[in-house]
Amino acid sequence: AGGAERPVQFIDARDLAEWIILMAERLEIGIFNTTGPEYLLTMEEFLYACNDATGGGARFVWLDDDTLERLDVKPWVDLPLWIPEDHEMKNFCSINCEKAIEAGLIFRPLLNTIRDTMKWDATRNHREPLKAGLPLEREREILAVGMADRRN
Repeated sequence: AGGAERPVQFIDARDLAEWIILMAERLEIGIFNTTGPEYLLTMEEFLYACNDATGGGARFVWLDDDTLERLDVKPWVDLPLWIPEDHEMKNFCSINCEKAIEAGLIFRPLLNTIRDTMKWDATRNHREPLKAGLPLEREREILAVGMADRRN
């Protein structure tokens, strides 16, 4: 989605909860940005980590922002972690979290978060639609149009 080199940020809710408890125990207050990881993670690295963690054989197709917007793909909702370069929230995945890290925020390994998310997904009711992400049929439609555009 968009550029492979774009940064992505998110936090495992368990890491955030542990940090909040730590801050409460220390009676520490303040304004903090709390997302991660503590290093630059690109969309490409994230997706390959997902592929590795799940044992999947996914092949990635990179569609540019213009194509995704033309196909009415909604940033962050249809494609979580994707925000177009010209979007008002384009820097949303480039937040400086040093202050929180210095205050004790730590992150579990990326592969652990991915594997645990997959385990959670296996337990949910799959008849209920997800609140974010693309249904498989819509994903196939977008890929077909995007691939046809690339050939032309």
